[in-house]
Amino acid sequence: MAVFIEYKCAADGFVLKKWEDNQREWAATHAIPNGTDYYVWLRLGTAMPHLTKNLMRKRSWLIPYSAMIYIAGLVEAVQGTLPLQLTTNHHHDMRDLKYDAITLFAAYELEWIKPKGKVGRWNVPDGHIFHQQYHTRPAVGVAEYEAAS
Repeated sequence: MAVFIEYKCAADGFVLKKWEDNQREWAATHAIPNGTDYYVWLRLGTAMPHLTKNLMRKRSWLIPYSAMIYIAGLVEAVQGTLPLQLTTNHHHDMRDLKYDAITLFAAYELEWIKPKGKVGRWNVPDGHIFHQQYHTRPAVGVAEYEAAS
């Protein structure tokens, strides 16, 4: 089974206009109706991901299309950019609603793993929806579909 993953990255916030209408439309009219899962892999931040005390450390989320569309709609009703993390510089409505990537995408966050002496990588945690639908064989680096029970 195929899975579409669209990759988006930015520094301190994702400008939602960069996820263009034709990209959204293609997912909704071609991929999903044909039974193909569609995810958005969003990476935000500028500092190395292992610097956990740095507010701008790189963070990554693997988000199902339906959740991404819903959250994008929430944010676009207030402003055009989804910030990595809210600050006092952001619109007060955004702060009141807690509309930032860290809060809104908490259930979809990937974890950074860097074993000593090895190259680091993003990992899909056990509780992530993607991991629940697909098994990863780390030695081979491919995913196998597992029907949800």
